[in-house]
Amino acid sequence: MPYLGRAPTGTGSVTEIDGDLKITGQLTANDTLFKMIMDTAANLGDNFLIEDGGTDGSGTNAGDDICLEKDMQSVGATEIISISGVTGATASGWEFVSYQNLDAASTVDFNGFEAGYDYQIVGYALDPSADHFCRVRYSNDNGETFEGATYYNGTIGSYANGVAHAQYMNAAYATLSDASMGGATAGEEETIELTIFNPMDSSNHTWTAFRFMGFQVAGHVNNFLGMIQRRVDESVNGIQFYPSAGNFATGKVYLYRRLNA
Repeated sequence: MPYLGRAPTGTGSVTEIDGDLKITGQLTANDTLFKMIMDTAANLGDNFLIEDGGTDGSGTNAGDDICLEKDMQSVGATEIISISGVTGATASGWEFVSYQNLDAASTVDFNGFEAGYDYQIVGYALDPSADHFCRVRYSNDNGETFEGATYYNGTIGSYANGVAHAQYMNAAYATLSDASMGGATAGEEETIELTIFNPMDSSNHTWTAFRFMGFQVAGHVNNFLGMIQRRVDESVNGIQFYPSAGNFATGKVYLYRRLNA
């Protein structure tokens, strides 16, 4: 592995070039592990390390400024470019955290929320085993218990192919669907999307925006939008959603997060 800015060591003579060196072709060495060029797909597996700088003149640290300019080939997601001691740009947008493939799950839990992030849960092809309402609760102890009071829930939408409906409730849980969803018949499924805003903020209520849609074989489509508020100022580091009856026989659920500062 080459080190930029470090004096060469070992046996044999060393030729020093005092001035600019321009190479229009490839730079290689007898050691096949020494590669400086990443110009084909075959070379994308090379490790390229830029070390933390040093100015003591010992030659053991990379103290020189390094300028990489013009074109650099894109690197695949499974490859690694390591820059030690350098603080880079932070990630933006939603990033994947975890995934659950449901199999007769009576609840779906996600815990371990960290400060400084919003979180999003996306679930689809959720196949309930019984007629039910889909409910949500929060945890402040990483899923050891889930809070059972003071959920304010506002929902607007339609069910049974266009019957408008709205509700406001204060209960021991929040409800995503304001109509009982079918589950006894094969092919009746639902999808959800929950966005939890800064759940680790202990100085404000926890807010969650959601979308819910369910399909029933009888020809009914239930579609709801809404907000959840828990009127307690505390950190929330876990969330759970679950059917009021039965379980989710199958389904796919993903957790994402994004920086909020």
